[in-house]
Amino acid sequence: MVRCASQTAAASRPNPAGRNATGQAGLPPDAPRPTPRPPGRPTALRDHPALEAVVRRAVVPRLALSHGAAGPAPGEGPAGPAWAERAQALAATLPTLELAEASRALRLLNPAGACFEAICRDVLLPAATRLRRQRREEGADQAGYLMGIWRLRMLLIGLEDAGHVSARAPQGGASALLVADAALAPTLEHMLVQRLFRRAGWAVRHCGCRADAVPVMAAGPERVDLAWFSIDEETDIEALTHRVAQVRRAACNQRLRILSGWLLACPPPPAAQLGADAVTDDAVRAVALARELVTLH
Repeated sequence: MVRCASQTAAASRPNPAGRNATGQAGLPPDAPRPTPRPPGRPTALRDHPALEAVVRRAVVPRLALSHGAAGPAPGEGPAGPAWAERAQALAATLPTLELAEASRALRLLNPAGACFEAICRDVLLPAATRLRRQRREEGADQAGYLMGIWRLRMLLIGLEDAGHVSARAPQGGASALLVADAALAPTLEHMLVQRLFRRAGWAVRHCGCRADAVPVMAAGPERVDLAWFSIDEETDIEALTHRVAQVRRAACNQRLRILSGWLLACPPPPAAQLGADAVTDDAVRAVALARELVTLH
């Protein structure tokens, strides 16, 4: 077979488009072929638990802050008609679920961390209140109560948060001293208040010891704008009032404001009876009340 000169020249020229002998696009004959993927090779992020944890903790919050969280589907968020029923049902069963199962249930209600405050208000806090009521009225054992509170605290630590704050942080970077008064472990409410203050841009110092000298010493050396005292069923109110007065005297900031939380079944008393400037039984509102106190004074 005789080939003309034009055919020979065309065959010897490089093929920049990478076309094969039939004129179709493709790899050159001598190009390395891609290695076929082995059967069963994991391809989804959920197949890499460690990597998924890093992405959820470090990548997703930054993306949400830069571009806004995706948020729940229309009608499924806190303003939706089914939210209250779903939140109430989950709050009733959450302390008894395994952590992995409970975390999955919370993620369904909290896509990309867009419903952080609503989850705390409508699921976690009611679940903690339910545990206290069961211990008080139904005689639930102390070990079961502490285990349930521990589960809720772990869920709060792992709860995604898009980082959106409803109001601006106080001017000048306000600081808060948080004093836990629980006998055995900080309550869920105390941990939530601590996270909400940091979330809102406050500088936070935590004091978990009940000894009188510890909060007094913590309040003295550096400026503190507000001190938060958690009051639960283990709190000695008379001793607390004495401790609050000591902290006021020891603080280098003579305009220190005192805000108390209240977890008892009865309504909270007037703040003055506790030596405080304000008292609240709603942990979610703690930062807003603190901001008002610091701003007004």
